[in-house]
Amino acid sequence: SEELFSDSEIALYTEQLKRHARYLADDKNYLKNQNHGLFQDKALLFLGYFFKNQEWIELSKKRLLGQWNFLFTDEMVCVENSFTYQYVNKLLFVDIFKILKQFGEETDFLKNKLIQAEEFIGYALMPDAYGAPFGDSIRSDYSSCECLDKEGVFAFSSRKGKMGKKPDERSRIYPKAGYYFGREFWDPADGPQKDGRFEDATWVMFRSGYLSITHRQADDNSFILYSKGQDIFVDSGFYSYMFRNPIRRYLRSANAHNTVIVDGVSFPFLRSDLIGFSGILYHELNREKQADYVVGYNLLYHGVCHIRHFLFLKEAVFILDELTSCYEHRYSQLFHCGKALQPLIVSDKEMLASISETDSYVRIKQLETENQLFVHLINGAAPGAEYGILSELRDQYEYIYTLRFDAAGKNVQFATMITIENHE
Repeated sequence: SEELFSDSEIALYTEQLKRHARYLADDKNYLKNQNHGLFQDKALLFLGYFFKNQEWIELSKKRLLGQWNFLFTDEMVCVENSFTYQYVNKLLFVDIFKILKQFGEETDFLKNKLIQAEEFIGYALMPDAYGAPFGDSIRSDYSSCECLDKEGVFAFSSRKGKMGKKPDERSRIYPKAGYYFGREFWDPADGPQKDGRFEDATWVMFRSGYLSITHRQADDNSFILYSKGQDIFVDSGFYSYMFRNPIRRYLRSANAHNTVIVDGVSFPFLRSDLIGFSGILYHELNREKQADYVVGYNLLYHGVCHIRHFLFLKEAVFILDELTSCYEHRYSQLFHCGKALQPLIVSDKEMLASISETDSYVRIKQLETENQLFVHLINGAAPGAEYGILSELRDQYEYIYTLRFDAAGKNVQFATMITIENHE
């Protein structure tokens, strides 16, 4: 204001802001189809209203519509393959929504769609209010985030049941974007202990398919499992954006995800021309029986078809992996253990591990198939270990255990039961 700045300073700052607006309005400086362009749109929109420049306002609105149509599916799931960027892009559009509302624009449609984007975030939150760390995501606490819908799933999930309305559905699937989320209970009274904690619920995520390669990792037909307040089987994290860094390269590969790899290597996952070669093939969510069934497919290994049947049964998960090929391969089924898991018993067909800070256990049991299985429990800290690295925070990583079951042949099946068990 005039009380804070001299006339010459006001003139200088005004010219600088207009100069920035002209720069942003120039198409050759615009970053299309990514959140960086959203930052530009937000700045240009505000400057347009501030200087009453209708040309800048209309240009930013046109660009924002393009960004909106690219970044979100009709299910309001961000195509940038990351929980963090689902939240970041939603937050950017919330800021834009507030600018439009401030200047008297119609915003009801935008608000309703952003509430839909929040719903995805609510289901993707683990029961401890941390985001599901798929793709290039940082492990973050969302328990105090602003919610557009004070009664919605995001409000209820992030505040651990102390805000909002309990959702009618304990699971949700987004087949176009390739996500399934399932939860044992929303209300501890519905759990096995009746008087347990909100964060004790078992929660799963299944992931297959992609619509863009931005922030993508080789996580098709992979899953994450959380239970009793702890991460059980974990996603890899992302470490940094230095693509040639060996830790970064490993964490993005299929070798760092809870899926099946072929001949010890990852599949090509940064090719937009292969969109449609993986995804969710079938799904059936049964509220009454509290059993959810999802089938994913992955054709990204040349000459190999991987079908994964994924069944969530409250405190148990059943997985049937079917791998078919015309040629002999070594197939490796991977389980990356959370830091809370302490392996106690490992055999050719089974692993029993305790969950730290609880009286509960996790059991992985391989059911009978025609294939001979070989088991390996790998400590990431061991010399020469090719697995067992987890990055929850940027530029940091830790060592974990990875359980690997190997089988060889043209056509192989893994039939696997995962159970969460008490001390009895």
